[in-house]
Amino acid sequence: MSGASGSRCPAALLSPLQTIIIWTSKCEGILKYSHNDSIQSLAYNPVTQQLASATQSDFGLWSPEQKSVQKFKVAAKGQSAAGE
Repeated sequence: MSGASGSRCPAALLSPLQTIIIWTSKCEGILKYSHNDSIQSLAYNPVTQQLASATQSDFGLWSPEQKSVQKFKVAAKGQSAAGE
């Protein structure tokens, strides 16, 4: 699997289905976060370098400037993390 930079490291990895690990281009894990429910959707924006993940009860938003993930509760199941 290749990351966004073309390296052999994944940029983000789902492991198990509730956990996300953010990797650098040098295969160093820089952030690991979990959801309480299985992840339904994952989206990455290469322009802003933001990563969004959605479950049936919340969604997470991460960018390189942040040291942690912002999580938000949702009233309905997250079907898509894609934006416009």
